Amino acid sequence: MESMQEALQQAGVVDSKGTPNIQSSGTNVGETERWASAIGGGALAVYGVSRLLSGGSLGGAALALVGSCLIYRGATGHCNVYEAAGINTAASSTTNPVVSVSADRGIKVEKSITINKSPEELYNFWRRFENLPRFMNHLESVTTTAGGRSHWVAKAPAGSSVEWDAEVYNEKENELIAWRSLDGADVDNAGSVRFEPASGGRGTTVRVTLRYDPPGGALVYRGTTGHCNMYEALGINTAGTKGTDNPVVSVSATRGIKVEKSVKINKSPEELFRFWRRFENLPRFMNHLESVTTTSEGRSHWVARAPAGTTVEWDAEVYNEKENELIAWRSLDGADVDNAGSVRFEQSGVGGGTTVRVTLRYDPPGGALGAAVARLFGENPEQQIEEDLNRFKQVMETGATTPTNEGQTSGRSAGAGK
Repeated sequence: MESMQEALQQAGVVDSKGTPNIQSSGTNVGETERWASAIGGGALAVYGVSRLLSGGSLGGAALALVGSCLIYRGATGHCNVYEAAGINTAASSTTNPVVSVSADRGIKVEKSITINKSPEELYNFWRRFENLPRFMNHLESVTTTAGGRSHWVAKAPAGSSVEWDAEVYNEKENELIAWRSLDGADVDNAGSVRFEPASGGRGTTVRVTLRYDPPGGALVYRGTTGHCNMYEALGINTAGTKGTDNPVVSVSATRGIKVEKSVKINKSPEELFRFWRRFENLPRFMNHLESVTTTSEGRSHWVARAPAGTTVEWDAEVYNEKENELIAWRSLDGADVDNAGSVRFEQSGVGGGTTVRVTLRYDPPGGALGAAVARLFGENPEQQIEEDLNRFKQVMETGATTPTNEGQTSGRSAGAGK
C-alpha cells in the first residue's frame, strides 16, 4: 500500500497527505473516474515496472506505460481519448436545463448542405416532422401529438427500435427549429436545423446539429456503426477486409500504423540507392535502430530500441527491388514487431537531385493501443521518420559525422559503406 501511495505521489496524483491534486484546465473526466484511473493506473504501473525489472519484459514496459497514462488521466482530469471522441463526463454546473443532452456529453454531429430552394419552402417541409422519415433512413415514423410535441420511432440494431417523445423548445419561422427529447426517452437527444439564404442568391444553406447519448453510450455507438472517433484521430484502422490482404507483406493494408514521408536530397538516385541498400548504414541516421546486420542474400537482422530501455528484434527480407529506384522489405515470422517498408528514389525534374519517399507500416508491441500510448509520451512515428530523413539528407549532402548510440560522434563520412 505504501508503494502504491508513493507511486501516486510521485506522479502528482495526490499530495503527501493523500489528497488529490485537482487540475481544472481541460477537465473532461468525472471525479469518480479520476479516482478509479489514478488507483488502477498506479497499480498497473507498479506491476509493470516490477515485471520489467525482474525480466526485462516488453509486456511489463507496455503495462507501465498504460498505467502511467491512467495516472495522468486521474491527476489532470483530462483524457485524450474522450477529447477525440467528443465525450465529457466531468459534471458541470453550467449544463443547460432546457436540453436533454448537455453540451459536454454524448455524440455530436454537424452537417450542412446548400439546396436550390427558398428558406420558406424548406422550413415548411421540415417543420412537418412526418416528412423526416422520407429522407432520414434511420427513422421509421414521426407523429405530431399536441402543443409542439411529437412521437419518434427509430431503427436500432438487430431489427429492434427505439422511441421517444420530443418537443420544440426554440423556433423562428423560416430560420430555426430546435427540438429535444423528453423524460423517459430510449435515446436522449437534441437537435436543431437552421435555414440561411446562401450567398449570391443560390438557394438556402441548411445546417443541422444533432447531439445524442446512444443506448449504452459511446461503446455501443462504436460497435453498431463500426466507427471510432478516437481511431480516426489517431489514424488507426483495425477493420480487416476479407480477400484483400496482400500475402507477401507482414502487415496487411488494413492493419497497423502507416507512415509516409519524403525528402529531396541533392544527390543522384544511384548514390542514395547504394547507401540505403547497405542496410548496415541505416542506424547512422535512424535513431530508433541499434543495428542492422546482413545475414544472407536478401535477408537481414534488425535490432531497435523500445520503451523503458528495452529492445525489439526481427529478421527481414527484401521482397521487391528495382536498382536505383525501389527497395521494399518485410519482417519474417517470429518478429517482435511485424513491419514492412519501402523506399523510392525518384529523379527530380527541377533543380536536379532526388526525391526519397519512405513508406512504413507496422504493428507496434501492444497493437494500436501501444502506438496510441507512445504518441501520448511524444514518441510520434511520423516525426521520427521525418527527422530520420532529414539526418539522411545531412549525411549524404555534407558527409557530416553522425551520432552513435552513446551520443558521441562516429567520425564516419557519407562515403563510408557505399
